[in-house]
Amino acid sequence: MVKDLLKNYANIKNFDDFPIPLRIIATNLNTGETKAFSKGDISKILVASMAIPTIFEPVEIDGNTYVDGLVSRNLPVEEAYDMGADLVVASDIGAPIVKKDNYNILSVLNQISTIQSSNITKVSREKASILISPDVKDISAIDSSKKNDLINLGKVAAEQQIAKIKELPKSSSNRKIVKNIEDKKEKFVINKIEYNKKFDNTTIEILDNTFKNLLNKPISEKDIENTITEVYNLKYMDKVYYTINDNVLYLDGEKAHSNRIGVGANYQTGYGTTFNIGTDLFFNGKFGNNINLNFKFGDYLGLDLGTLTYHSIKNRFGILTNIGYNESPFFLYDNRKKIAKFMNREAYLNVGIFTQPSNNSMISYGIISKFSNLKQDTGGNLSRNLEYSENQTKTYLRFKYDNLDSISNPMKGIKADLIYNFAGSFGKSKSNLYGPAYSIKGYVPINPKSSFIYGLNLASLRGDRIRADQRIRLGGIYTNINDNEFEFYGFNYQEKQVKDLISLTLGFKHKIVYSLYFNTKFNIATFTENNPLENNNSRLWKNYSKGVGVSISYDSPIGPIEFSISSDLKHRKPIGSISIGYKLD
Repeated sequence: MVKDLLKNYANIKNFDDFPIPLRIIATNLNTGETKAFSKGDISKILVASMAIPTIFEPVEIDGNTYVDGLVSRNLPVEEAYDMGADLVVASDIGAPIVKKDNYNILSVLNQISTIQSSNITKVSREKASILISPDVKDISAIDSSKKNDLINLGKVAAEQQIAKIKELPKSSSNRKIVKNIEDKKEKFVINKIEYNKKFDNTTIEILDNTFKNLLNKPISEKDIENTITEVYNLKYMDKVYYTINDNVLYLDGEKAHSNRIGVGANYQTGYGTTFNIGTDLFFNGKFGNNINLNFKFGDYLGLDLGTLTYHSIKNRFGILTNIGYNESPFFLYDNRKKIAKFMNREAYLNVGIFTQPSNNSMISYGIISKFSNLKQDTGGNLSRNLEYSENQTKTYLRFKYDNLDSISNPMKGIKADLIYNFAGSFGKSKSNLYGPAYSIKGYVPINPKSSFIYGLNLASLRGDRIRADQRIRLGGIYTNINDNEFEFYGFNYQEKQVKDLISLTLGFKHKIVYSLYFNTKFNIATFTENNPLENNNSRLWKNYSKGVGVSISYDSPIGPIEFSISSDLKHRKPIGSISIGYKLD
């Protein structure tokens, strides 16, 4: 996006050649010194100047690592004088130090940053000839929804100094204005690709394989940006920069870390609390291997070791495996009242083959073998006959597609998960389960802040001995197709157990302010009920259940937080639900 904004100035390497001489400030992370860039790739330097520590990755330029200039020089008055200025008009938008009554760990860190920045800025403020100080203390630096308010506050602050500004002498500079490259052709031809000399052979091979389709034909910068997105989807590069000169595309960038560690926490009403610690290890190239280890603890335990071993860079194909242990709850309801809780404990092995036709899609075929044990935790003796221990195995064919623009609060794109289970089993207790399960959810933008939501779930389950916790379960605010769990606003989590299901969801999503979203959904479902209590009152295409819900969701530093209220339109008894953090099951 930065590259696109500055495309008219792409060929200007010396910042003194701009219509107004320019310096871009960043902080050398190794030395703590301020760096005033006067030449180079302006897009890359701007990204470094905006790399707020702990939020954005540092940027490497000429062997040095840089972060946001605010760390060392939030008001670069001295650099303006170094350029030859006689008088400097400075605009200080740094946050003032404000007394607070209560502190938590985040507000303490924010206050420390404010104090440090204020002390650094104090000297620069004193050196400015005229100081403009907009009153922005009540607006977050990352709140893009208040841009008009910021403009008005800046206008008010400037008008307070307008008399002093008018007293400044008029410039007598006869400086030549450099013409913008506005007449640059939409299409151009790249005949050669060159890479940063620090790139190893594997990096060059991966990039060359991805970018070679751009050679020797008319392309636009949009084509280059789309190709860079493909590289990011490979998870091999963290950053890619490019410049074009004399039909040569020069590529620079930074490789992704080969090992990543993540921590997650999740609380859901009706489910409980879990914490996750996970690590990914990437070995990329034409022959690659991704290893994932995830540990779950809290109300339920789990440990999963997964691998993807593949060949090729595009159109990957290879072998996938998962081995692990997992605990999950099963709830039994009677007339909307929870009457029993069970715990399912299972050890499993999944082996399959897969192919990725694109970075957004995956087709897999495999075999899953499980040893499952279901034990009752709470409830009466009537439901104890649902307990079991047995081996199960099944084969499956699965297709996944995901091009959503966000994991937690998407506003555009589609996510589809389609699986068909073929059954087989072994051991003393046999259970043949087979059937399809499909889940599709999409977001269609109406305007920059609003989207239309649609969703479709279909599932069918057949077999000669279907266990209680293996049935299709309907209710709650999340879909987990692996466990045959489907969302439905108006039902409690796992409230309905069915063997045939068709449900449709329509909704609306609106971004209220930065990271805060309002959602409303209507869903309708028809299903054949199949619960252990044999009070089956619903039949597919004969009976319909309808529900509505509203929710507020927020992208917080600890993950997405969602509070929802829903009700089915028959009983009209509201159900409140809270979800905090990422659910990584």
